[in-house]
Amino acid sequence: MTFKKILLTTVFTILLIYLVSLVVLLISSGGPTNYWQAFNPIYQHETWLFVFGWSLGNWGYALMVVLWLLLFTVVYQFVNKTFFKN
Repeated sequence: MTFKKILLTTVFTILLIYLVSLVVLLISSGGPTNYWQAFNPIYQHETWLFVFGWSLGNWGYALMVVLWLLLFTVVYQFVNKTFFKN
């Protein structure tokens, strides 16, 4: 049961990060030169690394990991309450 929760949480978290990255890249003024790059997960990943690393250096990477773990925790709570009611 816990394995299913973690797997479902991982899928939802990755999809949420992908969709947020997609929207940010599509509406940003300095967005991709080719709009198909916004749909590319590798380009999205490089964008987040640039944003956090450029602004805060190594602390930015640590902050990014903490924020993603916090997002994972919030999505886990949502999955637990929505799909696995006791």
